[in-house]
Amino acid sequence: MRAGLAAIAVALLVAPFAAAERQASPRVTVLGDSVAAAIKLVPAAKRIIGKGIDVRLDLEPCRRLAQLSCPYKGTRPTNALEAIRAAGTGVGSVAVVYVGHNDVPGEYAHDLDVTMQALVSAHVDAVLWVPLREDRPGYRSINQAIREAAARWPQLRIADWASASRGRSAWFAADGLHLSAQGATALARFLRARIGDLVCDAACSHRGPGRQLS
Repeated sequence: MRAGLAAIAVALLVAPFAAAERQASPRVTVLGDSVAAAIKLVPAAKRIIGKGIDVRLDLEPCRRLAQLSCPYKGTRPTNALEAIRAAGTGVGSVAVVYVGHNDVPGEYAHDLDVTMQALVSAHVDAVLWVPLREDRPGYRSINQAIREAAARWPQLRIADWASASRGRSAWFAADGLHLSAQGATALARFLRARIGDLVCDAACSHRGPGRQLS
């Protein structure tokens, strides 16, 4: 009887600490379009990207950055800016943005700045931005806008998936753009490694709610 009571007492003492540890998992939001959405459809990819963090996968086909998203199956998904504003501080300390395949290249630089301002306002400490594979002229223009933005926004880090996936035809569908199951897993692993570095930066040397830039 005493042994049973002791076990219960230990369990009651341990439970709050376990709950606190679960709650302390850093929140990371991944914003993407149909390319990144493959991660949601592949269980192994979801497990990899979510390991050790509270990951929120906000991935929608036809999503655009800040312009009206293109129609998909009779509806228009929220754009990334709308999703960020709706989530507010629920975005978390780190955000990943892999959006641009449906965007107008000439508007992307402006929309990127508006989106970054929303992320900073939501108290996001670090943003991992993923360039596109440069297999189309418009995508090269978008990637240039991303590289130039890194000089304006100290919170922005570039995750060069385009280089990491070069020559990996098995990672892609026939269109050379969307991901196979193998590609989704590779992207998840690629992103998770870089998210880990940013989560540590945010937790180990907290920079506060971010800087509003003029």
